[in-house]
Parts: sequence; C-alpha cells; structure tokens
Amino acid sequence: MQNNSLTQVPECISCLALLQSLDVSLNQIEYIDKGIGQCIRLRSLNVSRNRLESLPNELSNCILLEKIVADQNRLTALPETLIDLIAISTIDVRDNQLTSIPLGLCRVPTLKTVLCDGTMIYCRPRTYARRYGSTLPLPRNATKFKEVIAAKSNQRDELQIKAEEIREN
Repeated sequence: MQNNSLTQVPECISCLALLQSLDVSLNQIEYIDKGIGQCIRLRSLNVSRNRLESLPNELSNCILLEKIVADQNRLTALPETLIDLIAISTIDVRDNQLTSIPLGLCRVPTLKTVLCDGTMIYCRPRTYARRYGSTLPLPRNATKFKEVIAAKSNQRDELQIKAEEIREN
C-alpha cells in the first residue's frame, strides 16, 4: 500500500490478525488507528515518509514486531509501550521532530539498533533519569547522533526462545 496517497491506514487492517508485514510508506498518513494492535503477528511495520506525529500505544500488542521504520515523519515522541515488544530489534526514527525517547528502550534485550540521524538528541546522566522520569527531554540545540544499542546476549537468547514459542502457537 505504499505510495498511494493514503491519508489513513484502512480500518480493515485490524481484521488481519495474521498480517506479518505492513508497508504504508510514501503516503500522507497523519494518524494510525489503535486497531493496528489487533495485528498480533505483525513483524515489520514501515510508515516512513508520512505525516505521523505519534505512534499508537497499541503497537505493544504486536508482540512479534521486530522492526519499526518511521523515518521522515513528524514524530515528537515514541510511546513508552514500545519497551513491551519482546522481539523488537530495529527502530528507525530518522529525520523526525522527537522531543523525547523512552529510557526503557535501553533495557530492551532484543533491541540492537535505534536510528536517530537528523533528530535532535541530547543524552543526560542517569541521575537525571531517576529524578525526572522515564523520558529524556531533547533540547532543540542538541547534537545529532546515531546510536546502536547492543543487547546482552543471554537475555536476547531467552527472549528469542519465548518469541519462537509464541510464533509456533
């Protein structure tokens, strides 16, 4: 469904529980309905080059989701619920308007890569996080960066086994 001048993700997507890949890139989508959470077998979501300002919290219901590509949108924050994705390995949010990133993403054992090029990111000390909560505010004058987060192999292996068991069911 890429490059079709869509303004919204069709509502019927929520009826496709076995859908594994959704590519609605290169459209004019401003909002993704919470029904996306019904696609419980979704592994790959590409919403790049749209007009999204946020991603729905219900993405956390897509527990097999491995890759989110949401570059070149208008995202100002990522949902805290992304930390519940047990199979996520890549999040691409390059060229957005992020003002915060959930700190919990650093503790997701399967997450290998977070691409943030073209996004203003400012890293603060751990004591700041304990004091002010689970998101990092990102000042407009911060430096740009690309960060790769490597998961601990033993935790990743444990979650991989759990994800494989879920896939078989």
